[in-house]
Amino acid sequence: NVDTGDIALILEELLANARHFGNGSQVRGRGAVENERVIFELSEPKDAKIDTSRWGIAPFESTRRGGYGLGLWTIRRQIEANGGEVRWLSTDDPVELVTTIRFPVH
Repeated sequence: NVDTGDIALILEELLANARHFGNGSQVRGRGAVENERVIFELSEPKDAKIDTSRWGIAPFESTRRGGYGLGLWTIRRQIEANGGEVRWLSTDDPVELVTTIRFPVH
């Protein structure tokens, strides 16, 4: 029971960020149902590990000059409003950013 319009906007924002902040490598996506949850996952190769600890927590925090810092904050709110959760994980080997979104299956 999620708003499919919200989900489309969330994925659009994540893919736009991957294009804007990416290194030109291919982004991989996956969807699955596991442990009573629908899971969407995006994996983006990166040049260096990223600190994601503050992502989506507060509006108006941006690392991009001219950015307003509303994109990740907005999608976090949309995901939570639909009963889901989001997690950003930056890994070392391989160096990539993995975005995982989970929604409960009702």
